[in-house]
Amino acid sequence: MLSDSPIRIVYDCDGITRVWGFPVGRIDEEEHVRVTVTDPFGLKTDLQSGYIVDLSACTVTYPSEGAPLPPGWHLTLSRRIPFSQDVDGTQRLTSLLTLTLQLDRIVMQTQQLADMIQQVVDSTQEAQNPSYIDQIIRDIIFLEPILLPSTTNALVLSMTEAARRIIFTCPDPCVVHLPPSGLVSGFHCLVRNSGGGSLSVATQGEAILENTITSWSDPTKYGSILLESVDPVYSYFVMGGLEE
Repeated sequence: MLSDSPIRIVYDCDGITRVWGFPVGRIDEEEHVRVTVTDPFGLKTDLQSGYIVDLSACTVTYPSEGAPLPPGWHLTLSRRIPFSQDVDGTQRLTSLLTLTLQLDRIVMQTQQLADMIQQVVDSTQEAQNPSYIDQIIRDIIFLEPILLPSTTNALVLSMTEAARRIIFTCPDPCVVHLPPSGLVSGFHCLVRNSGGGSLSVATQGEAILENTITSWSDPTKYGSILLESVDPVYSYFVMGGLEE
């Protein structure tokens, strides 16, 4: 018999926690745990790697490497089992335990389907709510930028800069370093230099720059840095010298 349990659990990140419990019912395989991160703007990303599932302890360690997600981010753990039936009930030797486990699986599949439908309904209603849209706009416009001192001419990206505007104030050439690990899939930020110096990017370790832009055409204007992929290596896409 399957006891009543939540399909998903949402955690508020605090910049400290890396181990999260998942009280989402019986789970037999690591692949049945879905890990989703939500940035401060509400953008959700389903992770494919970068976390460790411990079935015996009912925990997920994320990130498995690098700094924990800062406040403003959310981590969602949910149960996602395949919609399949693997038991041949016509076999005369099928045990009662096997049949019971399959009935439990059907119940979990039904719960999961109901949760998926409710998620669609909730997101549709939320998106149609003018106050929700206004709040997203306010978050984007008024999120406090990171203002660097005039003596800082280099920055290695970390989760501190996730979904933020970064402003150099240095008269010398400035460089943003793209690290080979430690960032969440979906990471993005905006960067500019108001101090008069140039602005460029450089990769570290095995990190890859997906496009050919390595410097800002106009460093006084924001350029975007996006983390394109974390598997098998960290790759970034850069657009420099954009309008504010």
